Amino acid sequence: MLNYHTFFAIATQILTRAFRRYNYYMNKKYLGVSYHPRDKIHAPRVKFMGKVVWLKTFKSAEAAARVRDIAERWLHAGNARLNFKERILPQGLSEPSVARWMYEGGMPVKVMVHRIPLPILIEAGITTYELAGAGVALDKIAAAAQLVKSPA
Repeated sequence: MLNYHTFFAIATQILTRAFRRYNYYMNKKYLGVSYHPRDKIHAPRVKFMGKVVWLKTFKSAEAAARVRDIAERWLHAGNARLNFKERILPQGLSEPSVARWMYEGGMPVKVMVHRIPLPILIEAGITTYELAGAGVALDKIAAAAQLVKSPA
């Protein structure tokens, strides 16, 4: 037989767990974005073939979600789970910077070559040697490099 104090203690534990779970799911607004309360930053992540690639950290969750959506569109194409329908990057960021963060996060160049447009990869700073090593023909690299060059 439970006395009043034991019953109250068990009920409090159950309710506390339920409220924590509820708060966790209600505060998690964007797919693929983690909040780190100690540093007050949001970190977007993309999963591909069992590997998690962490991108740059941001102060706002929306900026992190928009960057994550660009990477998700590249990697998963039609099966991408997105936060936003429109393709708008935060101010001051570009697609080559997202590609660079994916590369720095450990995404293999062989995977990126087949999913990200070649001019964006060249603009991101991926070298001709790495692109050729990933199986891209040198004439394609040269043609893409011509597109990237701006008129002087």
